[in-house]
Formats: sequence, structure tokens, C-alpha cells
Amino acid sequence: GGGSSYDFDIAAQEGLTIACVFNRDADGNHTILSSNSDDHYIRVDSGSDSITIKLGTTETKVDPTVDDLWVNGTKVLMTLVREAGVTGNIRLYADGVLLSQSTQAANPGDGEFNTIAYRSSGTNEFFNGKIYELAMWNKALSTAELLEAHDYFKTIHSIP
Repeated sequence: GGGSSYDFDIAAQEGLTIACVFNRDADGNHTILSSNSDDHYIRVDSGSDSITIKLGTTETKVDPTVDDLWVNGTKVLMTLVREAGVTGNIRLYADGVLLSQSTQAANPGDGEFNTIAYRSSGTNEFFNGKIYELAMWNKALSTAELLEAHDYFKTIHSIP
């Protein structure tokens, strides 16, 4: 199952940071966070082992350059930082290493709520694995704050 939150809009113009420690147990699309309208989501995709991010009007696929990052059963720290603004700069990190930078125009939802570990995409994508911790900040963390958060999560969850 998953949980829901109306606390903030993951696609709004404000800054946002999401950190997630997870491992997947099988191949398939693994949704980490999604809006109830299915207009906005973050998921790890099967086959290509990419991450798909849609927090605005477009979708961005990130193909990790780190070999075997998404090996089934391996614990991973994924962090996404979105700068405030109409066209927010998005940075994606895996285990503290920058994988990608892109921009997506903000496309705020209308009374949406967020769902953890589930996406109603017509095929109902559940997260198949373990989400050990999910943290969200309603601002883009500074470099110093991000380093501190990465150190904390990697220490607590024994990620090298």
C-alpha cells in the first residue's frame, strides 16, 4: 500500500527536495511518489533502469551512469532537488553523486494529493521493494544542507 498527503504540491513553483532510501525486489516500474491526477511522479523504470521525473509540463528520463545502481535488493539513496521558479532546475543524485541536471516548467496541480509507493497510471504501479525512508523539504536544500542530509542517510542506512 501507500500513504497520501495534501501537505504540498510536488509540481508547484516553490523549491522542493525529496530524499528516498529504497531497494527494489523485482524488475518493473517502481513509483516512489505520484500525484493523484497522475500528472506528476517520480519512478524507477524497468528495462532501461532509468528514473522518470515529471514534476512539471514535461517528462525527463535519467539513465544512471553508475553501473548496477538499481540492482534488485541493493539499497540506494536517491535525492531530487528542484529550484524555485517557473522553470525549475532539477538535480538528481544517487548515493550523493550527481546523475543529472534538467529543467521542467512548473505545472501546479489543483488540490492534488501525493501518494507514496503507488501510481494510478491505468495499470496501477505499486513499488515492489522496500522504501526505508522518504523525506521531503518544501525548499531546495543548499549544497551544505544536501551534504549533511546525504551523510545522515548514508550513515543511518549503511550505504557506502
